[in-house]
Amino acid sequence: MSRAKVTSKGQLTVPADVRRALGIAEGTVVDFIPEDDGTYRITVASRSVRDLKGALHTSGRILTVAEMDAVIGTGGSPDPSEHQASS
Repeated sequence: MSRAKVTSKGQLTVPADVRRALGIAEGTVVDFIPEDDGTYRITVASRSVRDLKGALHTSGRILTVAEMDAVIGTGGSPDPSEHQASS
């Protein structure tokens, strides 16, 4: 079990082992979620989809709508030879 002491300004330092376990770093937003039994659950706030920008590497080539439709038609494989019809 880890503990933290609240300062006169209402601040607390999250213990290092808790920060590591939750992936908390400077600037991380946490949510305090009240539970029915009077306790609180502390979780790392959900990230915005904008935070994902740049997370995926691409070939740099942008597909046209027709090319996207073709990939969708193959079940998600850009190579039609990889598509196997299910019976």
